[in-house]
Amino acid sequence: MIFDRFRLNGQVALVTGGTRGIGLAIAEALGEAGAKVFIAGRTRNEAAEERLSRAGVDFEFIAADLAKERAADALMTETLSRSGRLDILVNNAGIAIHGNSGEFSDAIWREIMTVNVDAVFRACRAALAPMRRQGGGVLYDAVKLGEGRAGSRRLSRFSLRSEVHGFVPQALW
Repeated sequence: MIFDRFRLNGQVALVTGGTRGIGLAIAEALGEAGAKVFIAGRTRNEAAEERLSRAGVDFEFIAADLAKERAADALMTETLSRSGRLDILVNNAGIAIHGNSGEFSDAIWREIMTVNVDAVFRACRAALAPMRRQGGGVLYDAVKLGEGRAGSRRLSRFSLRSEVHGFVPQALW
């Protein structure tokens, strides 16, 4: 069967922002494909955990606030201590601040960039050494290019993440 070629049995995945929305759906799909999944988020989401349990997903939650500078390193250390390896990193965590982006303060801009860009780089950097030691892995940035548009009342996390889209694979591998 063709889907057997897409099985992830024995692989370990980490999904940042995996406790709701797109991240939760990605975590569920990876788990249904056979991966052990770690979902990371600032807070635990019992409804998300119930959903993954009902789907038969082998998962664990790790609390992580990726706005903090050392959080990606700590998240990787915790994932590796629990699983011994990391095969797939899905960078999904991000924020969108609603309002007139032309009136954002530097502090708001820094908050957006810290989570949506810096944290992606830091998570990929933290994943590289263990992935290289085991012979490879997958870095996936869950972005949707081109969503932001002039005149929008919000600065899309996805439009900002497009900056990282081409940079991360070239700079890190």
